Amino acid sequence: MRIFLHALILAHLIFPLLIKGKGEAQTVPSVYRFLERAQESGPFAGQVTFSTGRFGYGPKGGLLLGGRYGVHVSGPVSLEGVVGVVQGERDIVSPGRDEGDRVIGSADVMLAKIDANLRFSLTGHRAWHGLSPSLILGGGIAFDTAEQDPVEETLDAADRFELGKTFVGS
Repeated sequence: MRIFLHALILAHLIFPLLIKGKGEAQTVPSVYRFLERAQESGPFAGQVTFSTGRFGYGPKGGLLLGGRYGVHVSGPVSLEGVVGVVQGERDIVSPGRDEGDRVIGSADVMLAKIDANLRFSLTGHRAWHGLSPSLILGGGIAFDTAEQDPVEETLDAADRFELGKTFVGS
């Protein structure tokens, strides 16, 4: 009798687990949505302006094209790589001429930039109303890939503008 009672209780506890049924749970509406992607990538485009410097040697800015790739690390932290190109122009300045008459032409600028960033999402790995505000700490390098303009060949070597490799922090 005792074995029968134990078998009946055990069957009573196990039987509901064997029946397929629709599972229901309480839903709590929230303005936060979990971000399901662990990786993301995409292109970007924009217009940038630069300060040409005190004497007007630097690039003026131009069209920015590029792409980015991000990987979620854990919690609110992710890593991101960005590659971009700025197409623009700059004035060719001859410092030996009178002030107001120093610009002797313009040259194309093709700035390439490569960045690596550490992104900290303020909402964790979630979006708030479709937005995911972040703090980004990063650095990179920018360099000019354009050919030297023939007009610059008329200048002394010391008077020519060269951007070189520039390290950038963000």
